[in-house]
Amino acid sequence: MAQVVRNSRPMLMTYGWENFGRDHQAINKMKGKSVTLLLGTLSGGGSESVCINLANFLSARGWDVTLVCVNLKSRDYESAVTDKVNLVDLKAPRLMLAFFYLIPFLRKEQPSLVLSFHYYTASLLLLCRLFLRKKYKVLLRNNISLSSSEKNKEGLDKIAFKFVKLIYKKFDAVISQCKSMEKELLSSYGVSPKKSHVIYNPLKPLQIQKNKKEIKGVPENYILSVGRLSDQKQFRHAIYALKMLSEQGYDSLRLVIVGQGGELKNLKDYSRELCVSERVIFLGFTKELGMLYKGAKLTLMTSKFEGFPNVLIESISVGTPVVSYDCATGPSEIVVDNVNGLLVEKNNKTRLVKALTSVLDADWDSDEIIGTSLRFSPDSIVPQYERLLLSYQKNN
Repeated sequence: MAQVVRNSRPMLMTYGWENFGRDHQAINKMKGKSVTLLLGTLSGGGSESVCINLANFLSARGWDVTLVCVNLKSRDYESAVTDKVNLVDLKAPRLMLAFFYLIPFLRKEQPSLVLSFHYYTASLLLLCRLFLRKKYKVLLRNNISLSSSEKNKEGLDKIAFKFVKLIYKKFDAVISQCKSMEKELLSSYGVSPKKSHVIYNPLKPLQIQKNKKEIKGVPENYILSVGRLSDQKQFRHAIYALKMLSEQGYDSLRLVIVGQGGELKNLKDYSRELCVSERVIFLGFTKELGMLYKGAKLTLMTSKFEGFPNVLIESISVGTPVVSYDCATGPSEIVVDNVNGLLVEKNNKTRLVKALTSVLDADWDSDEIIGTSLRFSPDSIVPQYERLLLSYQKNN
């Protein structure tokens, strides 16, 4: 049975929630604006972070927001959900069984529109709508490059993925995180241009303590990499690059990797194999991310593919340059060469090392870097979501 999780925590007193809501008192008084957001869990991933940010910002602007999680076993981000957001735990033991837990929730709550943050849960919403004979709108925020993701599927996952592709055209709206993602959906996956929308991710409020100069276990001279410890993120390339840099005289440089996942043991083994294990620091999940971005020499992203990498916009938002593979999709719409960092041909490790040395040796204008992040600010992005949600609410 679904459980409503009541939050009694005070609102976050950082850039974002409080100030954002305070500027929209007139909007906060408006009635009838409601939306249900559907998420798998509250683990420390990019989609989860964006969903929570959007829930908090919309609630601050007067929306009645219900955030539904398939299962709350992973609660890394729960403390980030403000007390204005209704948090619901479906308690489904597995994602594949979520259909049977969504049915009673949808039957009871009868939402007018549901925004899902994963194609699988969005597909379940379509099945539930058919079963219940309801007319709620199903909106999907597409979270990944489909073509790149499909190449990495095997066996039953590959078969299931083909089914998901077929029903993309059935969603009432598909929100792409960047223009290159939308181009892929329109050309290869049958999504109607009328149903397709591009909205960048809103910047997450990063907590930075001005008087705090050190983080326990983190050296002064380091490169930062952030993400789930999976094959997709290719942290091996970051470790290899550190090895090459150490051979070029960057002896004091360290690599700090923030994230959790099944590749942890393999990555530790690889760092030992390259004799850099003492220079690679695995922090796991941390709430000190803002401080880590701020203190890093640069932020490095070596992914095979992405949806829209929050890591890059978070880094430039505090004035720290980035080096990123030019993978699908997103980096090319964030990184401005020689202004906020450098793009590198995907999987070209030789050019990666060269780019890292260039960024490490250059003088960067932090204010100019921060300026390139303003188009991803909540003041720019959240109203776009509002207009889209209201348009589908009116047409329901």
